[in-house]
Amino acid sequence: MSTIPIGYGTYGMQGEDIFQAIPRLKKIGYEALELTVGEGWPTAPGRLDREARRRLAGLMQASAFPPPVLMALPQPFAPGTRQDVLEKEWRELCGLGKDLNFLAPARSILTFTLGGHVPPWETGRERIAEAVARLARIAGDYGVTLAVEPHAGCSFDRPEKAVWLVRQVNLPHVRLNCDISHFLVQGLDVGKALEEMIPFTVHTHVKDAEGVSATPRFVLPGEGAYRFEGYFSRLAALGYAGPVVVEVSGHVWKAPGYEPWKAARFCFETLDAARRAAVNPSPAPSSLRI
Repeated sequence: MSTIPIGYGTYGMQGEDIFQAIPRLKKIGYEALELTVGEGWPTAPGRLDREARRRLAGLMQASAFPPPVLMALPQPFAPGTRQDVLEKEWRELCGLGKDLNFLAPARSILTFTLGGHVPPWETGRERIAEAVARLARIAGDYGVTLAVEPHAGCSFDRPEKAVWLVRQVNLPHVRLNCDISHFLVQGLDVGKALEEMIPFTVHTHVKDAEGVSATPRFVLPGEGAYRFEGYFSRLAALGYAGPVVVEVSGHVWKAPGYEPWKAARFCFETLDAARRAAVNPSPAPSSLRI
């Protein structure tokens, strides 16, 4: 049986009161939390004053959760983005991570994708690396580790690109977020992708996908065909000990009739059953599919 913690991300809980959500998620069985901190979410930096941050950190600690990972929604390459505004917003995000980290000097984690309008990889990868390095230098001032997530549908979409980025930026607090759903929809070998990424990974997202497609449709873990028993086994074999965190896609939570608490319970039950069924084998050959 795997002992990897199961966490929940609040991306699909935009309308929920976070102070009420934390004990409910704990009661379901979750062992870690990721807070979405984009504009429009109740945990955006501008909506949490000093007292709210103190209260939130205290509630997390009292609920036996570790400090939350933060999920940001930056748009560094969107037309019209001003660098000074982006950096100001990034400082606010990293400052929130520092304020909620009740286990310092251990580093807090801020995870993000590169947003829309990412430059073409072959001609723009140096520009991508420079943009991440700028954000990383700010994060370093706050004791924050960045976890960059490759994403299907943009040029930064594959494990080998993610590994190149970490090596190119060459800062110890720039690491990766691994979300296998973005590899599933590209028809990639997930086992091989994990072998490439996990040595550089400090955080994960999990969701499933409806087949291979250039216009993917993401679903909850357990609603697709992917078997998560093998996923937990492979993570353990590769030495990953961080949480596996549910990310409810906008394809799901923006659909009519979405019930956030029903989804939260379903995802935990699915992943907990897979975790219980998983074994911890020796590292498998990279050609093995899971």
